[in-house]
Amino acid sequence: MSDKPLSSYIDVKKTQQFIGELLKDGTPDCFAHPEDYKSYREEANQADKEHSNEMAKAYRMEDQDILTDEDSSLVNFTNVNRFIGILRSNGIACKVYQDRPQTCGLYAVRPGYEGLGYQFVTSMQVPVMPEWGLLHEEEHGVPNGEAAIGWRQVLVKLVTTRIVSEEKIHEIFGEPVSTRRSNRYRRTLHAFRNGRIEDEHRN
Repeated sequence: MSDKPLSSYIDVKKTQQFIGELLKDGTPDCFAHPEDYKSYREEANQADKEHSNEMAKAYRMEDQDILTDEDSSLVNFTNVNRFIGILRSNGIACKVYQDRPQTCGLYAVRPGYEGLGYQFVTSMQVPVMPEWGLLHEEEHGVPNGEAAIGWRQVLVKLVTTRIVSEEKIHEIFGEPVSTRRSNRYRRTLHAFRNGRIEDEHRN
């Protein structure tokens, strides 16, 4: 390391010229009144945030307010092992494969297509799942994946892949109480029942 003082590397003349040019019309407002400029920056940042939030509205989902509501979603938790045990005790051939710390894959055999073996159905959250999934949204309110996977979501997948019928699922687990939180679940099953959602494992 050089022992030369820092001043030996500075072009003093150029530095003085730069400072003189900067101050030729007096002390700049940003130095003379820093609080005013701080307020301006804060207002500009807030305006940018509001603009981003307004733009994000175009990407919001129907019922997003309820899909992101923890109080109505994170209820009636069940252990995944218990959930699988219930399915198996009701004649549904299924198994799980875990390749990530917090999720596992549910695989099941579709009646009439036993030759295909175990087919992937959906992902499940481990070790426990709430009744309803919880939508994750980023800071501007744009949907961004799932914060939690609900066991009712898994039931829907079991129905739409024709592993088990809607009637059987409700016989086993019961129908949900009719609330805003259950509306999407009911609409999805109704759409599948009436052919507006295709069989996800159609062969």
